[in-house]
Amino acid sequence: MSPNITNNYIFRRFICGLSKTQTAKLCFKSVKTVEHWDRGRTIPPECKRLMRLHTGRELNGVDDQWEGWEMTKDEIVTPAGQLLNADQVITGTYLVSLNYEEVRLAKKDALKFSRILCGRRNDSN
Repeated sequence: MSPNITNNYIFRRFICGLSKTQTAKLCFKSVKTVEHWDRGRTIPPECKRLMRLHTGRELNGVDDQWEGWEMTKDEIVTPAGQLLNADQVITGTYLVSLNYEEVRLAKKDALKFSRILCGRRNDSN
């Protein structure tokens, strides 16, 4: 039997890519509750947010510093649209951990530049 196509069903299945079982487990609800949502019953805002966070659709809900950041299946997308894969993040983390003077200065300049691009003040060094 084909499900009724509602906005909730489209959101859960196609936008978030979650099965009924995955959604129920993620939101601490029953599969029957998820089926009610699929038929049009209102999804609680906290459950919608969990679904978006889980599928990487939203990072700005974590902290204000993540505003404009997104995740794809295997990359982080910066507010400027740059794609970062896991190797790049690990390499950057390693370089910053070295704390050489050149790296420290480059980090300071990079953060300053990225904040300008994001339209945020330079609150910290």
